Amino acid sequence: MAVVFDSSGDVRFIAADSLAGARARGHIAQAFQSYPTLLTGDGEVPALLHAPSPNIDLAHRDSRVAIGQMRDGRILIAVTRFNALGDAAARIPFGLTVPEMAALMGALGCRRAVSLDGGISGQLAVREAGGAMHEWTAWRLVPLGLLVLPGPAGSAGSLRLTQ
Repeated sequence: MAVVFDSSGDVRFIAADSLAGARARGHIAQAFQSYPTLLTGDGEVPALLHAPSPNIDLAHRDSRVAIGQMRDGRILIAVTRFNALGDAAARIPFGLTVPEMAALMGALGCRRAVSLDGGISGQLAVREAGGAMHEWTAWRLVPLGLLVLPGPAGSAGSLRLTQ
């Protein structure tokens, strides 16, 4: 699945094989492709996540990061952490399977979702309007991030990729 940020500020989730056509039509500010797709259409779990295959380990447990589009159009970014042992173990890459992450994104109200890099790379930082920062770090540094900026009151804000 590809996540497309267009010049009007809209975010769309499209099939990866549709990215070239969307680019040819113009208005794409940024886009990225990720794997695996967790939810397609109206919250449907793809066939790849229903049965074992050589393409994906459905039983592997790890911390997960996903981005999804909710039914009302809002974007949701979720990170899962294993913290049963408290903060000392929160960075251990253990947690949900990919099918469980798909179920979680659906339960949170997403109709489309794709997994991002999790495990020892899965990180999230949120800065409140007042400046306070909340961070969920990991062991490995990542060279690319998704930056979400607030827009004017009443707007959807903006998203962009940053290095």
